[in-house]
Amino acid sequence: GDLARMSAPLAGVSGGVLFTRMPLVLPPKPKWETDYLDWQAEWHSRSGIHRQWPQWLEEGETGPADESASMQRREPAPLEQEADRSGDRRTVRRRIDVHLYLVLKGKGGEGSWFFPQVAHRERETLRQTCERALETYVDLKSSENLQHFFVGNGPSGMVPPVGGSWDALRDEAKGERVFLIPVELIRGTPKLSKQVTAQVADFAWVAKDEMHEYFKDEETQEYLQKLLQDKSDYYGSGTSQTY
Repeated sequence: GDLARMSAPLAGVSGGVLFTRMPLVLPPKPKWETDYLDWQAEWHSRSGIHRQWPQWLEEGETGPADESASMQRREPAPLEQEADRSGDRRTVRRRIDVHLYLVLKGKGGEGSWFFPQVAHRERETLRQTCERALETYVDLKSSENLQHFFVGNGPSGMVPPVGGSWDALRDEAKGERVFLIPVELIRGTPKLSKQVTAQVADFAWVAKDEMHEYFKDEETQEYLQKLLQDKSDYYGSGTSQTY
């Protein structure tokens, strides 16, 4: 009856994840802001003691005895990491100023690249299908330090499945589609699950401006440029701590 239809798997529907390593540094400040901060520091040096945030907030008013130490600027992490110099894209320790997304390369045929995805099963919500996609391809139990966070219960976008097309996707009656939910990597170094080694030939952590190297379809490239994030825009350049 109606209950059976509601709990049945949705034909042609898959759930996938945009497994994302967030930027580890905020963008550099624009020149107008660095000029202002230079003027501000100079003004404070003449008019009184200037404690730089966040040291005094973290250490309290009784902070270090040596005021000069608290006024020293922190050095940001270098933007160029070892993996950037070697060209290694199989690590999250690269391009630390942008979002990176996990993509997988299938075995056989042309070896198309895709986001982790699995077909919908009966009685599953879309969120549960996407959780299963992540658990299928990523070994979430290999490290106690590995933490992740699902951003909501609904998808942020959809793409055709491996071997599918956008023309077929637009056919609401027959088209197959993969709904994608963003998942943030909070900490740890993810590893691929051993159960998918027979299906996955390679993997990479890829930035938005590198996606065209992995997804050759022009419509997919155009769509991903709208869907994915590049540099951090959570706080804006006005709060960058890299200066």
